[in-house]
Amino acid sequence: MYETLSEALAAAIADLRDEAGQDPATARARLDLIRSHHKALQTVIDIEVSLEKRSKEPGGAGAGALDLDAARTEVWRRVARLQGAGGD
Repeated sequence: MYETLSEALAAAIADLRDEAGQDPATARARLDLIRSHHKALQTVIDIEVSLEKRSKEPGGAGAGALDLDAARTEVWRRVARLQGAGGD
């Protein structure tokens, strides 16, 4: 979505450079495009800040590698328990 808005904004800016005068409806549409772009950009920045904070927290996304062996063991343990309970 952000990439599409960026492309549309770049095209609108190029159009503004090419046009000396424009009708109010076109100007309003471009203003809406700029507002949408700003909102999408702010959302991306907010998400990046949130991810950065989480990656620095103990146990967060950057806390270390996943223990795939432990995860595999846990999955097999649960499968065995379900099979034992007749839930195959």
